[in-house]
Order: sequence, then C-alpha cells, then structure tokens
Amino acid sequence: MFSIMMEIGDLSCNLNELLNIRFNAKRKNESCIEQSLKNIIRFYNEGDILKSKYEIGKLIFLVHHLEILKTSKPKLFDIFVKILLNDKKNYDKYVGTRFEISIAATLTERLINFDKTQPPLADFIVNDYKIFIECGSKHLNEYDKDFSFIEQLCAVIEKKSKKEYAHNSTALFLDISSIYYYLPTPQRNNIRAYIIKNIPKLSSMSKFGSFLFHVYIQEGDQDVFQQSYVRIDNFEISDSLNQFLDKHFPFNSYEIKDYVISNKI
Repeated sequence: MFSIMMEIGDLSCNLNELLNIRFNAKRKNESCIEQSLKNIIRFYNEGDILKSKYEIGKLIFLVHHLEILKTSKPKLFDIFVKILLNDKKNYDKYVGTRFEISIAATLTERLINFDKTQPPLADFIVNDYKIFIECGSKHLNEYDKDFSFIEQLCAVIEKKSKKEYAHNSTALFLDISSIYYYLPTPQRNNIRAYIIKNIPKLSSMSKFGSFLFHVYIQEGDQDVFQQSYVRIDNFEISDSLNQFLDKHFPFNSYEIKDYVISNKI
C-alpha cells in the first residue's frame, strides 16, 4: 500500500504543478482526473492490483505528454490545459482531450512539424506533408447487453465522415479502448482482421485516407503501460498521407499476449 500511496503522491504533485489540481480524496464532486486518482486506491483495496496499475499508467501517460508539450510547445500546452480545466467534469470531453494530448505529444517527440487547427479543419495539420489528422474516441460508461462493437465503431466513423475534413489526405485516429474491452478475447487478439471482416465497406463508407484504431493497454507480463494501434488504409489514400504514415505510424505487427484493459478509460 505504501508504494501505491507514494505513486499517488507523485502524480498529485505533478498534476498540481501542470494543471493546478489539488487532489482531495474526500471531495464528492470531483474532476475526471481526481476520479482516476481515487480509482487507483479503490481497485487496490478491492485486490485488483493490475487495474490499479492501469489507472496509474493512464495518469503517468497524461503527465508525461503534458510535460512534453509544456517544454516543446508551450502555446499548445496552454490551449490543452485550458480545455482540460474548462471541461474537467465532463468525462466524454476529458477522454477526447486526453487522446488529442497524447497524439500531439507523440508528434512532438518524433520532431514532426505540425500545428493544431480550428474547425472546419481536422485537429492537426502536418505541414511538411500537407496532410491532416483528426482525433476521436468512443467509450461506454457501463455495459449494455445489446452492445455491438462494430455498430459503435461505424457510428463514430460515419459521424466524422460527414465533416469537410474527411478526405484522402486526412487520417482518422480513434481511441477505442473502452469498446475494445467488451470484445471476446479471440477478436481482441486479431482486431485488425476482425474490423476488416465486419466492416468490409470501410473504404466506401468514408473518404478518410486511413484509420488508426488506438488502445491503451497494460502489459501484465512486463508491467508496462502503452498505447498500441492498428492501421487500416483506404484504397484511395493520398501519396503524401501514405508516406507520412509509413514513416511515423507503420503497420503494426506487435503482439501483446498478456494485457489488462479497462472499460472506464
């Protein structure tokens, strides 16, 4: 328990420094970040150590990504902090913003020349390639017996595909961690083939040049938290987007055999 409390203390200090959020375990009307901190203690007390570590991993990721932006892109850091604080109790918006922050930090780490854009453009423009990245997420707060992974995925893709930025020079990055959680293990372990088989008309239903489906995973055997993805290209992907993705987000063949995920990402 001592080590868990030490990690919570470190996370609280870092988050307070970055976002000016002070953790209060007794506060009832807490922010989404405070809720995540509480979940670390709750899962630990329930004996679910792996899920407790999963919550720690998510917040360590958030802190790490914010620190990258604060150091290398301070103006973008300020934008994201303002968004996080304005919507700190709206879980849907929090999950979406956290995913955008992770993608922005990844682009920054890889020394990619990009800018955050404003509607009606996609979320980011990669200047050297003249291509765009649009971010999105789909999650469930609780299990629904009528839940369909494919229907949930199609719904978010169809909604995004109606926007002006949906064209063959834009990649759609989707965080599907929560709905991925409800898939049976065989489908989880071969998610790319499962999506292609069940959405055979993915290219015809959307003009996006590529789809990258991201999942937050805690590797149990190595005690490592990471963000993995599968990539599916549209038949009509632009040359510039294809070149960019092949260099920075290549097709992923890495297999994770022992992992922990959560429906509440």
